[in-house]
Amino acid sequence: MKHALKVILFSLVIILLLGLMIIIALYVPNSLHTNSDFLAIYDADLRLLQHIKPYDYQSQIHLMAQKTGMLPENVYVPQFPYPPWFALSTFYLGLLPIQSAATLWFEINLVMLFLTVWFLSADWHPRFRLFSFLAPFFFIPVIGTLGVGQYDFPVLLGSAILIYAIRHQRLALILIGAALLTFKPHVGIPIFLAVLIYFFLLRGSFSRRALVWIFSGVAFLCVIGLIADPLWLVDYPLSFVTYQTGADIASCAACDSVPSWLATHFIPNSTLSQMTLIGAVLFVVLILIFGSIRSRLLKSPDYLLNVSILIVLLANPHLYNYDFILLLLPFVLLAEESRSWFERIGLIILYLFPFSAIVVFGRTIGDPTLLFVTLLLTLLVFIHARSLPLLDVSPHAA
Repeated sequence: MKHALKVILFSLVIILLLGLMIIIALYVPNSLHTNSDFLAIYDADLRLLQHIKPYDYQSQIHLMAQKTGMLPENVYVPQFPYPPWFALSTFYLGLLPIQSAATLWFEINLVMLFLTVWFLSADWHPRFRLFSFLAPFFFIPVIGTLGVGQYDFPVLLGSAILIYAIRHQRLALILIGAALLTFKPHVGIPIFLAVLIYFFLLRGSFSRRALVWIFSGVAFLCVIGLIADPLWLVDYPLSFVTYQTGADIASCAACDSVPSWLATHFIPNSTLSQMTLIGAVLFVVLILIFGSIRSRLLKSPDYLLNVSILIVLLANPHLYNYDFILLLLPFVLLAEESRSWFERIGLIILYLFPFSAIVVFGRTIGDPTLLFVTLLLTLLVFIHARSLPLLDVSPHAA
């Protein structure tokens, strides 16, 4: 009886929240930018509702030309470099005017951010947990991601859910967390692979069931992707390759990553291929460094997931400042593992450093501080992980 009452109350809260979000999106004026990263998902949703495949850009160009009276060669349609189930999960945005849709997407991202904090702080004291819901707004990548409507929040939430789910052995949550990592593949898939490696090497009934749930979830996503595009297994990779050859993407002129920084400062007229080569070298070096403590990492999924996040943020050349919202997870891990107030104060200073640098000096000097913070967090995580005991513990104990 009590369980049924909880389910009913939870359902009512969800319905009321959704209703409030829609009312705000439709009737509350705002100044959110619509001609930003958000435009890619909005146009993909419009294509879906008009029975045009997400990766059929020519059909969309001709449709827009007919609606606007412009010549097809003068019509711009942003490419959608994400899997089809991402567009399917947000198709309702296409039912709204673009300004209302941008507001609703902002609210959805805000909910995903709060859910991330909820899962990460599940075992904290209530007072610290309450404060933790305010802390993300002092980390500059969070503000930037919310402002432009970028797509990192599913990966952030998926990573947080996985940490919680492995700690508490919740199979359904493991499925959800792993599925969310696939929404932004070039950032989430390396973390997804780290999770698979963990369960493959863990051996036991829980790991076997977790792998079954994960692969079932992937199969489900692949099947529902056929709704958006029956040939998505061919169209999506081709679209992604075409997207990579775009002028801005190929030059990686606006990238904020260690490979792009190194290439820009040491290679004249550097290209994305050169940055990718540097990233591959960094990836191998980081794997060798953390491979030296792999037995400890495999005993602690928290550390393994955070190491995979840091490797992505150090070795992936095609990153922007908003992708560094994933640093929230290493910050939380180190805050939990810090042994002294001196270390905690240092973490707070490091956490606020990018925000202060960008406010005072602007993006030119401010953005590289995110790379500096990532390097320091990687060093701290390595030091902490190296001191982990080599006892044979369960995932829950870890």
